[in-house]
Amino acid sequence: MTKETGILIIGAGPAGLTAGIYAARCGGQKVTIIEKLISGGQVNLTKTIDNYPSYPTISGFELATKMHEHAEHVGCEFVFDEIESIDLATKTVKLIDDEYKAKAIIIATGAGPRKSGAIGEDKFFGAGVHYCAICDGAFYKDKDVVMLGGGNTAVEDAMFLAGLCNSVTIVNLTPNFNANITLVEEMKKFENIKNIYHRHKILEIAGDEKPEKVICENLDTNEIFEIPCDGLFIAIGRIPDTSLLGPDIKTTEFGYIITDRKCKTSLDGVYAAGDVIDKDYRQVITACADGAIAATAAAEYIRSNH
Repeated sequence: MTKETGILIIGAGPAGLTAGIYAARCGGQKVTIIEKLISGGQVNLTKTIDNYPSYPTISGFELATKMHEHAEHVGCEFVFDEIESIDLATKTVKLIDDEYKAKAIIIATGAGPRKSGAIGEDKFFGAGVHYCAICDGAFYKDKDVVMLGGGNTAVEDAMFLAGLCNSVTIVNLTPNFNANITLVEEMKKFENIKNIYHRHKILEIAGDEKPEKVICENLDTNEIFEIPCDGLFIAIGRIPDTSLLGPDIKTTEFGYIITDRKCKTSLDGVYAAGDVIDKDYRQVITACADGAIAATAAAEYIRSNH
């Protein structure tokens, strides 16, 4: 059975939930949010958030719960189901049991960090293993950390951490940094970025309740050794969730959706927000900002075209 809705939001992370709140407050349109798991997305896995305005400290799960309650309060309809297919041209989304047709769609499916595959990575996720230095670096003031990666993000994160931590050790899979040469030269000014291991792989993050060391392998000599540390930051890329969107929507070579300043995609009536779009910063607060912009623009589109 096909159900009609005004604004259909795919994904209930911070971007999707904020989009729902703003869309509902614009008035005049039914707002439906589709999520396959639980509201909040990956933010639920973040142990502590201390950089979201008005909350000096809050768990990711608690923040997600408050956002969900707010969206419900303003009248958003939530549908928790798996999406089978998406036709952006007709703005139709087919679920396992139902089908939704919308006047405008907001894609807020997010992007997940590319994992290293090391033993213990999932065990210590959010409690010693992190994928965002700006988000979680403050927890490691005057401590010793390891940075995994060799691209621009990894080098920038290493410098950010060096301004907080006692020491930063870099482990990089490739023979040299893939980062911009200017960034690499700037990084050399930090005396507490003490050790850099190219052509090395992290095999395991070891510890009891928190990481105590990482076990590395030299890929040229097969030597195995340990690096004591208090935490590990990983920056080896992210994977946007765009697998169901089809070829018509424009993306970057890495799969991120290209949008304009109003979060409009290459397709009329289709908007995108949060980590799934091509942008420089991926924080809870920036995802929320994207959601607000996308919802406002989507409501304007409907008023002009329906």
